Amino acid sequence: MPQAATTTFWRSSIGRKVVMAVTGAILFGFVLGHLAGNLTVYLGPEALNGYAVFLRQFLHGAGLWVASVDRGLNEKGYIVPGLGDAGDRLYGTK
Repeated sequence: MPQAATTTFWRSSIGRKVVMAVTGAILFGFVLGHLAGNLTVYLGPEALNGYAVFLRQFLHGAGLWVASVDRGLNEKGYIVPGLGDAGDRLYGTK
């Protein structure tokens, strides 16, 4: 599609509805996947451990690194600059 046709599509009401439908379907699938994963807690320790292994191996663990939290805060409550614990684990410095 030429640039003008792409821009026209995104600005049209149909184009916006298509974007909304696609992003809604992706979010719905994300929520269903997490629901199924969280329900493994009722299936016993083997199922829960299997789900944990899946999360570690899915996308080579990249999904878990995106959601990592750095616990270091300074006296003002700001996150201390740097890679923190997640970076240490990723690069093997700790």
